[in-house]
Amino acid sequence: MNKSEILVIDDEAQIRKLLEISLESNGHKVWQAETGKEGAYQACQSPSLIDSPRYWLAR
Repeated sequence: MNKSEILVIDDEAQIRKLLEISLESNGHKVWQAETGKEGAYQACQSPSLIDSPRYWLAR
């Protein structure tokens, strides 16, 4: 199975780190962004990124 590159966008570093650990343990490549603007820039630079749906980041 081909694992995905995933872009996690959240303003809380702890949330991003938790998701990074979980996703990388399942073989995914994780990119992080603190803001939507930063995430949009990263997504434009690397079209293979998957922008995680907002509900995944909900507390």
